Amino acid sequence: MNFVNATVDIRSTGLTAVDLRTVARRALETWNQRQATYLKGEIDRLRLTVDAQATAQREAYERELAGLADSMEDTLSQIDPGALPVGVALSYLGTMIREQAYKDGRYTAAEQEALDGFGILDMPQILYAYKPRPLAGLWATAPFLHNGSVPTIFDLLSPRYRSFCTGDDRPDRGEREARQHQRRIPRVAEREEGQPEDDQHRQ
Repeated sequence: MNFVNATVDIRSTGLTAVDLRTVARRALETWNQRQATYLKGEIDRLRLTVDAQATAQREAYERELAGLADSMEDTLSQIDPGALPVGVALSYLGTMIREQAYKDGRYTAAEQEALDGFGILDMPQILYAYKPRPLAGLWATAPFLHNGSVPTIFDLLSPRYRSFCTGDDRPDRGEREARQHQRRIPRVAEREEGQPEDDQHRQ
């Protein structure tokens, strides 16, 4: 829970509350637009239903819609670079790095959407979950696995490969030598049948 509860002072980086609020405002304004569209649709739908429960829900949505702008400003006013939760600080950092990379690479809006995951809104926040990256173009991001031990998709998925390079602690070791350090990984057929596949499948 330190990722959520522990705080960090990032003022030594030169970032100010204004900088962080500028980053957060862009995401919050987009979220407000989407939420307003959703709430208006729900309000219109509930107007067609005449009962106490629907009326209460519609009124709650109307209050939320009316308060979106004030809620955003309240959220922005609470941003303090001197005491940011560690998870939020990392989220800000990742957002700013991504935006600078897009600017340096002169990515178009369409290209940014494709890289971001088509409509996914990356707001500075703590998520109690693992946020996976978009899988579009995954084939071009070799090497694979957590330690980069598999050089290609073919090596990863082909049943004819029975071992992967695991590497070691020496960062200066050449690729050829690294490939000689392997660990045998049983394939599905071996685990299920308890015996190796035919040699012909390894040719």
